[in-house]
Amino acid sequence: MTQKSVIILAGTRPGGDPLAKKFGVPGKAFIPLNGEPMLGYVVRQFLDRPDIGNIHIVTQLGQLLRGDPGTAWIAEDSRVQIHPSLPTIAASLRQLFKSGIVGFPALVTTGDNALIDSQTIDQMLVQSGEDDVGIGLVEKRILLAKYPESKRTWLKLRGGQYSGANLFYLGSAKALEMIELWARVEQDRKKGWKIFTLFGPVLLFLAVTRQISLNGLGKKLSRKFDLKISATPLDQAEACMDVDKAEDVEIAERVLKSRS
Repeated sequence: MTQKSVIILAGTRPGGDPLAKKFGVPGKAFIPLNGEPMLGYVVRQFLDRPDIGNIHIVTQLGQLLRGDPGTAWIAEDSRVQIHPSLPTIAASLRQLFKSGIVGFPALVTTGDNALIDSQTIDQMLVQSGEDDVGIGLVEKRILLAKYPESKRTWLKLRGGQYSGANLFYLGSAKALEMIELWARVEQDRKKGWKIFTLFGPVLLFLAVTRQISLNGLGKKLSRKFDLKISATPLDQAEACMDVDKAEDVEIAERVLKSRS
């Protein structure tokens, strides 16, 4: 069994995160969910898996993470390494891979992806395991059937609308070619169709007119970038429910209580 690396992006934006300020903590990773910093829920899901090797946390708050009673256990685990954030996500990922600190294959997620679970990780690994790049998504009807009050940003395609799951699979070194592009997508991810301007006029036209499906999108991106890219629809509604707003905190606490 090939062990996968995991990268958890747990940095904070310049000037601080509004939700973290609301809860009086230094960063989103420290926001308490049922009394425990949310980062702990993310880390534990990966530590519990024998198919996961080292876990790499990227953050500007490494010293606070090591010193906080709620997160010190994370830093003390031998499988966890903490790395300082660089100015952009792309720069941080590039440094980890090109320096040889992190190898392939690897999963990338975020410190506020508190509702990630083993079923979602299994599905991502199975469906993306042969790809250079896998992008996790959740279809709108799956989320709203279970959490009609949840508000997300939707990417509208032929056959469905999708929200990003903050879960990515990087299967080979060819994925490095996409990292810079991903950073630009992240900046525009709240602007819907504008994401597709990065992929050229043909894809933009197909997306705006909803003439392309999720599967078709993956195939066209694969041809354009000479990579094997999959857009992976995940079955768990919670897979796209990262904690961005105060109402997300309430939902996350309710879901985590039900699991325990």
